[in-house]
Amino acid sequence: MQFGVMKEIMPHVRFENKDYGRDEEASRKSGRHIPRHATFVIITSHGSKDSSEHLVEEWLPRKRMEASRGVYNLDWVERIEKMYAAWKEGNELPREGTPIMTWQMGSSEQRSRLRAMGFQVVEDLAAVPDTGLAEIGLDARYLRDLARAWIAEGQQKGINAQELAEAKAKLSEQAAVIARLTERLERLESEREEPVKRGPGRPRKEAEAA
Repeated sequence: MQFGVMKEIMPHVRFENKDYGRDEEASRKSGRHIPRHATFVIITSHGSKDSSEHLVEEWLPRKRMEASRGVYNLDWVERIEKMYAAWKEGNELPREGTPIMTWQMGSSEQRSRLRAMGFQVVEDLAAVPDTGLAEIGLDARYLRDLARAWIAEGQQKGINAQELAEAKAKLSEQAAVIARLTERLERLESEREEPVKRGPGRPRKEAEAA
């Protein structure tokens, strides 16, 4: 992963039921104000404490339409749709990546502080721009660089593992080809060395004498 130009990372997303306007029918029946409830999606950008709230039933279809036109990330839309479906069933889908709380590199205090600030995965921390470092603390740049180095090392290990797997597969395929060729050569050698069987009749000397 190259961090010279910050790679787009899906923002932090959560859902919340809130009062939204007035439930006219319920208010009329009860004779008092009954609020209408709606589900909001709350979006928080990385390295920022500012959030935006949107009615999820309006926001998600709009973002899917934008994704179909190529102006919004389709992977994000699909991921958020799955998160919303899980949330409605009482479950929470974790963000993709390495959870901050299980990251071996930071201290317990640093992990807890980052998590409290909304950083769910190490990839979120690695994507923080310089303008967002002040919100984290005096060790912000150190933590971000540590996250970037850790991710880069993990990716390199993944590349090496893939190359090793491809090499093993190629060697296995070559071994199978060699085994087939060896078997074929041995069969040809066996057929060449096998004596020619004579059919019924007199021995060769008797036939010549006659």
